[in-house]
Order: sequence, then C-alpha cells, then structure tokens
Amino acid sequence: MAAFLGALDGSGKPFVYTSETTVYGDTGAAFADEDSPLSPPGFWAWRPPIEQDVLAATDRNIRGVVLRPPTVYGRGGSASLQMLVQTAQQAGVAAYIGAGANRHSTVHVDDLAVLYVLALEWAPAGTLLNAAAGATVSMELATAVSYAIGRAGAIAPWTIDDACAALGGRANFFALNHQISGARATLLLGWNPQAPSLLCDVAYGSYCIQPSG
Repeated sequence: MAAFLGALDGSGKPFVYTSETTVYGDTGAAFADEDSPLSPPGFWAWRPPIEQDVLAATDRNIRGVVLRPPTVYGRGGSASLQMLVQTAQQAGVAAYIGAGANRHSTVHVDDLAVLYVLALEWAPAGTLLNAAAGATVSMELATAVSYAIGRAGAIAPWTIDDACAALGGRANFFALNHQISGARATLLLGWNPQAPSLLCDVAYGSYCIQPSG
C-alpha cells in the first residue's frame, strides 16, 4: 500500500481501496453503518489499518476512498456461494446452519461495479462507504440453493461442526449476523442498485445447476 500511495503523492488523483464488511464482525440484530465500531475476526484484523492509511492520504493530496462490500454475488462468482451450491449438490440437500435465523447482507457484482465508477468520479477525499444492497438473507438462501440443484426447495439443518467440516472456516462467517447498511452510498453518490436479488440469481440464474436426466 505504501508503494501505491507513494506513487500518487501530491497528485490529487483518486485511489479506491477495496476492504470488506467483515471488519464489523458479528453485527447482531442491528445494521452496521460506516460509524459502527469494528470487531474484525483475526483473519481480517489487518484491514482496518490499511483503510486508515488510505483515508488519511487526503493529507498528501490524494483522493483516498475506501469501499467495504459484503458478500459479492452474480455471474456465477463468489467462492463461498459456489461452495454452498457444490456441497449441496454432493450431499443431495441444501443446508442451513443452526436455527437459520442469522442474516447477511450482499451486493451484486454489477451494482458494485457501478459504485466503483461513482466513487472514482465523485467521492470526496477521505470517503468510506459500505457497498451493501438489497434485503438481507437467512435460511431462505438454503432454499434458493435447493432450487439451484433441482431439489425443489428441500432443506435441512447443519450443526456448526458439520458445517465447518464441509465449508471450513467460511462456516463460522455464515453463522454470524452480518447486516450492513449501504444508505450512505445512496445518499452521497446517488447509487441505485438494480440487479436481481441474491435469491433469484442463486435459484434461477447464474448459480443454477440443471438436474441430470
């Protein structure tokens, strides 16, 4: 990061850094916004100091901007979503963790791309924005995965131990509440996400696996 910022010193040029909403950790029942306290799990603890370096670059005449996307989906991407679908296909049933009451925010890759352009062109120096869009999802994601693999909505619960065995460390993240507000991006830059929802894309779109036979 020091090399990137050093190359832009005094230029007035924009620099947009991609962080993640994982820096908030478990948000509980509330929605985290850009002023919420950070509680990153150990694996993501390195991100906040880099964010601060980028935001402070305004003192060096660099238009530093930080974007924090949640889980990004669309066009069949996202290692986490691909793993959920593949695991469900192998097991023959889609699963949700625990009671399935925890909720997560997401953003479609196309909507995120629009926000990058808006941030690059219009965001003031020192801007920090969450890039969350649409409704949060919970166990209904498992239902969508079930349709994606041709199981007509059949789902089953997972214990956290079984989920970790299947998904590795990602299971611990899926077990959290991770609700993020993207309102500031809308108010500041006029961002207007319009892509299909995560549930539609998983069940009937770019993640759908046609059943054999």
